[in-house]
Amino acid sequence: GVLVFVSLTLLYLTFAVVSLFSPGIVDGLGRSTLAKFMGGGTRLCMVVGVLPYVAVIFANMNNKVYQYLMVPLQFAVGVGASIIWTAKANYVGLCAIQDAAEEAAARGEGENEG
Repeated sequence: GVLVFVSLTLLYLTFAVVSLFSPGIVDGLGRSTLAKFMGGGTRLCMVVGVLPYVAVIFANMNNKVYQYLMVPLQFAVGVGASIIWTAKANYVGLCAIQDAAEEAAARGEGENEG
């Protein structure tokens, strides 16, 4: 009842507020050394964003544990969701740029520009 309402309210409020700052978070994680090791900041951000969801899955395995962790985990999911949302949009944009460059190179359009 009330606990579920509070936890979901916190999740979506957290998502809304952190989404205002998530481009900076994604940019900061993208410049980290770990991001270079993983092959890009977007991938690292998606992994970091998924971790709260994994924690919720494991906490759900024991209902007594979950009832005490529900509110903090929903807060973490709100943060993770905003990071995933921004990283996903960034990834789609990077894929579009790469595809356009490859298509232009296949047509030979990029050779005469400059």
